[in-house]
Amino acid sequence: MLGLAAGLGYLTLYALVWLVYAGAGLVRDSPPLAWEPADVQARILTVGDAPAVVQRTVDSLPETLGSVYVVSEQPLEVDGAAVCVVDEEFSCGAVHKGRALEWARRTLPTEEEYVLFLDEDTIVEEFAGVPDADIVQFAEKPQPDGSLAAWLTEVFRVGNGVERAGFGKRVPLLGRLVPIYAWGGGLAVRKSTEDAVGWERKTIVEDSAFMREAIAAGHSYAVRMTRFANRAPPNLRKMVSQRRRWGSGRLRDARQRPLGYRLLLYFHTLGRPLLSFSLLLVAGGLLAGSGGLVAVLALVVLGFLLLWTLLGWRVYADRWWLLPLLLVSLPLTTAANGAGDLYALLSPVEEFQTTGDGEGNA
Repeated sequence: MLGLAAGLGYLTLYALVWLVYAGAGLVRDSPPLAWEPADVQARILTVGDAPAVVQRTVDSLPETLGSVYVVSEQPLEVDGAAVCVVDEEFSCGAVHKGRALEWARRTLPTEEEYVLFLDEDTIVEEFAGVPDADIVQFAEKPQPDGSLAAWLTEVFRVGNGVERAGFGKRVPLLGRLVPIYAWGGGLAVRKSTEDAVGWERKTIVEDSAFMREAIAAGHSYAVRMTRFANRAPPNLRKMVSQRRRWGSGRLRDARQRPLGYRLLLYFHTLGRPLLSFSLLLVAGGLLAGSGGLVAVLALVVLGFLLLWTLLGWRVYADRWWLLPLLLVSLPLTTAANGAGDLYALLSPVEEFQTTGDGEGNA
């Protein structure tokens, strides 16, 4: 009983923190657009083994962008963008994707006010510009890529990720809500901010690490819930590997943060693997709680699981059939959602791995 109460209590606190972030995002309007697409340079990061995927991304970009570059680890042919191959001899303090980002920062001519960083499989269905903030995070909309189970889990994650709307917002008593993570597949950064902060960090979550350091240095942050389409991992194994990298990177980078921020990152990262067992805890709480506090906590957690499922479905609301499928698959999606974070706790990874098979997932 004590273990049930502790697990459900932790998940309830996790849900309440989520509610503060999501609530702040809902009651505070997104900042208005202040810069046109012509003021933005797009940089598409790729390993270079999926030219067709990169081409679809380039084709989705508005023609009004200031310039478009593809930053690749190897040569490839793409129409509509300047392809730049990272110098093999280039050396800096960054590793993996961060090394390519730092090379591009130093090398590419940039007259635009902003750089919009995109993954090779990011489809920009809508882009009208950016608000006047140093860092602007756009939202994502994963699309199925061969595995229904992996995509359903991504839809659940999108619902849980509504908390991102509150990143950077100010709320009474709590002050500014610090961002917890970033998505590098849709991140616009003021060029002067990129130059001031740089990418030279030994990390496997370079986007989140860059964002945290920039925020700590006083650079402004805003979220636009305009969604860019991207591809879900092709199978659950690849998805767990991806989440393992994210969790490992968060835990490693947390050591370098101030104490308060570090505790928040640890709290958030430890809550995710517990989500894998959430329905088991709910079932145990309802069976053993006998109407007491444990049963109440179980109902609260179940309510949030259903809320996250509903919020994820709303992003794809044109697919009415998706909601009953998400509800039926809730045991799978909750279990799979935190499996990678649990793996990161038990066996953290140090290397960057893509989630695709030469098919464009990052």
